[in-house]
Amino acid sequence: MFLYVARCVLPVASPPIAPGAVAVHGGRIAAVGRRKDVQKAVGAAAEVRDLGDVVLIPGLVNAHAHLELSWMGEAPGPSGDYMAWLRDFLARCGRHGRGRGRKQRRERRAVGPGGIR
Repeated sequence: MFLYVARCVLPVASPPIAPGAVAVHGGRIAAVGRRKDVQKAVGAAAEVRDLGDVVLIPGLVNAHAHLELSWMGEAPGPSGDYMAWLRDFLARCGRHGRGRGRKQRRERRAVGPGGIR
């Protein structure tokens, strides 16, 4: 069990907690609250990791897709010389254009911008 303590904890659905703490057990959040309350609940066995004068926020997940690039399929990503890869990528963009991406989105039944209602 780990107890992460910080000057302030910003939970998702409640007001900021200062001073705050987050208890983690087995890779999952076990408790969130005022430091003294969480520390008391988890007991002395928890390994305290004092993060100092910070604000602890939930991890943000950037769950988005670039549907306009769906024509790329399984094309390899950059490796080695990034600028060479970028020049090649831009050349392929010019050859494929937007029409092919729309066609593949329809074939794959993917939702494009504005398609969610």
